[in-house]
Amino acid sequence: MSEFNTYSISIKDKNGMGFEGELINKKEVDHALQNLNKELEKTSNDLKKAQEELKDSKDKLLQSQMNLDTTSETLKKTQNELDSEKEKHTACEVRLKDKTNELEKTQSALEKTQNELKDEKDKANNFKDKLSSALNALEKTQNELTSKEEKLNECETGLKDKTNELEKTQNELDNIKENTYFSLYEYYQANKENLREFNSNGVKDQCEFLVKTLNLDSLKNLHFIIKTKTLRESSDLQYYVDFFEKLYKALEKYHDNLERFETKEGEKFNDHKHDKIQGNSQGKIKKVLFVGFRISNNTYNSLVEVE
Repeated sequence: MSEFNTYSISIKDKNGMGFEGELINKKEVDHALQNLNKELEKTSNDLKKAQEELKDSKDKLLQSQMNLDTTSETLKKTQNELDSEKEKHTACEVRLKDKTNELEKTQSALEKTQNELKDEKDKANNFKDKLSSALNALEKTQNELTSKEEKLNECETGLKDKTNELEKTQNELDNIKENTYFSLYEYYQANKENLREFNSNGVKDQCEFLVKTLNLDSLKNLHFIIKTKTLRESSDLQYYVDFFEKLYKALEKYHDNLERFETKEGEKFNDHKHDKIQGNSQGKIKKVLFVGFRISNNTYNSLVEVE
């Protein structure tokens, strides 16, 4: 029974959480099963062939036995005729000689038939031994196949358990990331070159980032930057808008005095709630460029384009 190559696997996050274990290459298992199935098929074909040859030998043995019975009957009949002729006619010596020759031929045929019968018996015993060996090989192959299947099932069960552990660890890691605002910090780190006006001095680590960023003043500062860049049509405007949305989502959970406006295209322009970026001073809103918000009694208008 062939052994499988196993692979060590270790998955850990920066906090040391994860798991270690060994995996088995499913392709190797499939290859081993394929070889065993081929060997089983070959053994089954050999067994079938041996059974057919044994059947032919039995048929020949039966035919030889019938020939032997027939020959024996013929011999008996000839001997009776010979005795009868001797009693009736002394002049039948020639015929007696012929019958004697016929008898000798019959005896030779009988001996030949007996030898053939012996050979067929030997062949039958030979096939019986081969059949026994084939059955033993088949049983061994079936046992090996069963063992391989059991080992494969154990590996699949182990892999399933490890996968469940990995999913559990990943869920715990996602919860940690969410509770520590890791995605917000990750976005800032990935785009800090395009967010320099928000924090020109930069931050050393995630803790400093959270202390400096997770406050309502950051929303006010971002609103000013977004409005300025919208007026200038700056190429890096979208980075600030996306960062604002992520920060707002994090802060609104903990500030009841924080409210987002519902500004829609087609509603009437109101300079108390809207800042016109393009278009006329009156009319309907053609396009909403940024949705404003309110902190307590302080309003930070939506940025719109007026028809």
